[in-house]
Amino acid sequence: MATRIVISVGLVVLSLGALPGQDKDAPPANPPVVLVASDIDADGNLVLVGYETVVIQPAGPLGAGGPRRTRVLSKVPLKGVKICGVDGKEVTIEAARAQLGGKDTAILAVSWDEALSPVYRRLFRDDVLVFVFPKTAPTWKGT
Repeated sequence: MATRIVISVGLVVLSLGALPGQDKDAPPANPPVVLVASDIDADGNLVLVGYETVVIQPAGPLGAGGPRRTRVLSKVPLKGVKICGVDGKEVTIEAARAQLGGKDTAILAVSWDEALSPVYRRLFRDDVLVFVFPKTAPTWKGT
């Protein structure tokens, strides 16, 4: 009897598609990654920016050295990558390069050729660039 009730409840939930109170526009399993980029180089690579912080321990009677931050650049090829605005409209590589303009700028990276979900569109400004990668998007690298 209990098994029939559980199966019946399961079938009802599946037929509804979403539980009561659950957002039908729930975010997909592929959320965007927020990265920092500064440029698109002449070879068509996205220049990503990261910072490494090294804390130097006291070495002598002069006291402790402070933390040292080093700007680290890495390049990601943009072959097969679509560049869009948050609204989904495609942006040319020249327009994206001009928007980045050599300054550290927050961007979004999405994997598996999926468009940015409407749930995430509401979270970001309209001028944010979205890089849609055909496979796995780059992520922050820990050191």
